Amino acid sequence: MSMLNRFRQQREAANQRDHRANWTPANVGAVVNGANTIASPHGDAWIYVTLTKGSSNGAVTEALVRKVVPYWNLPVLLSVNKKGLYMIEETDPDRIDMFTSGTDAGMLGGFDTAPHTHNSGALGQDVVPNVRLADGRVVWRNEGAYVVYVSPFFYSDSSGSDAYWPGGTIDLVTYLTVASGEYQWIKVGLDITSGALTAIAGTATPVPVLLDEFDLASINFAPNDPLAGVLVTYGQAIQAQSDILDCSLVKSGNTGGSFSVDRIVTDDDGAVVVDDDGNVVLEDV
Repeated sequence: MSMLNRFRQQREAANQRDHRANWTPANVGAVVNGANTIASPHGDAWIYVTLTKGSSNGAVTEALVRKVVPYWNLPVLLSVNKKGLYMIEETDPDRIDMFTSGTDAGMLGGFDTAPHTHNSGALGQDVVPNVRLADGRVVWRNEGAYVVYVSPFFYSDSSGSDAYWPGGTIDLVTYLTVASGEYQWIKVGLDITSGALTAIAGTATPVPVLLDEFDLASINFAPNDPLAGVLVTYGQAIQAQSDILDCSLVKSGNTGGSFSVDRIVTDDDGAVVVDDDGNVVLEDV
């Protein structure tokens, strides 16, 4: 090999390492309704992935898949495209040997997140609406009685500038106002001024009285970004993902004044429309 070719290969390898440093590790698939699931309900361009950090698993999200053949628990690296959506770039070279040897559970699984559902039980709402496929998900991970995790997402701060929430947890115990025999909504979201997670408690209500989406919507979160409502009963820890109802919106501009909601464009077969750059096509509604 010539010295020029060797230098070129070293430079390409260095560039690839720089790219990988900004990519997010994940495993293909997620536990949905107690079953190992890869296929997303949003079309052939999407699959479920579970974000990872070290040996621990984090939030479940969805990613565009165009460059790898998805196998259960396959370790991959995700980039974020111009629309702020995850895309699978490649298999993770640092973890692929464990996968192929079976020491990382391989085709058998290995997720340590508890089985959960993507429906919110009696309220009948999808926790993964089309307008928020990937980011800003409020997730129960059994990390504390009233602790929830919020996955990374981009947002507009109070000055209208683009900002980024890198992911993290919030303990809702200090926001609870329920007494014996009561339950309430806790609306969770992001303070767009401080960039920190925050929450507001809804009205403490006797358990026989139904709390629904309208009660959650009535909790005024302005001017901050609401992400989800957590239904909490006195004396009971958060039990499952079904206790959490997504109430987020993708907005154009800041939360004040008018805004438009983006809808993902689908074809006649219900598949997500993707442009030549791998970006999901959106339209205002």
